[in-house]
Amino acid sequence: MENVVDAPDIIGNVFGIGQGIAGALPTDCACTVQIKNERSTYSLCNPCVHTKSGCYTIPFPPTIQPSAEGEAQFVKRPSRLKGAVSIITYDLCNSSSKEAAAKIAIMFKVPLKQKPNQCGLGVFDIGTECNQDLFYEMSKNSGTTFVRGPAKGPNLTYKSESVTIMATMSKAALVLWFGDKVGEEKLR
Repeated sequence: MENVVDAPDIIGNVFGIGQGIAGALPTDCACTVQIKNERSTYSLCNPCVHTKSGCYTIPFPPTIQPSAEGEAQFVKRPSRLKGAVSIITYDLCNSSSKEAAAKIAIMFKVPLKQKPNQCGLGVFDIGTECNQDLFYEMSKNSGTTFVRGPAKGPNLTYKSESVTIMATMSKAALVLWFGDKVGEEKLR
């Protein structure tokens, strides 16, 4: 008799193990990143992560469908003196045609206690790579394709022609909302 295991069961078990490990790690530099896709016709697909410092214990899902959420957790490495610092990109894919329209980028810094947390949000050309260059651009420069701000105070919002991105960040969590421009009332 064959043992048949459904892929969703395996994936659920793997995520459960990852969450258990993440919860048991002794660290004061962790960041849970939650993404809420409120777009009606676009999915977030093809995630890419460039980690400058730290590592992720729970990876992002490969696709975040319309009206769905995804989550990941990043922590500092116990043997390092740096915090969790990363940039994440997702392709903004039309759910019908499966064609990518733009690249969404999220930059965050959860350094050690001396410095404040920081995040950045942006929409870039689909050919933009998730790498050190994009991280440097979003963390050090100023531009028209992204915004950056500290983790305290009001929400951080970036508006492009195709999407509105809003983020709020505390010492341990970054929550992002992607929505249609017509849905901006949900941000308030």
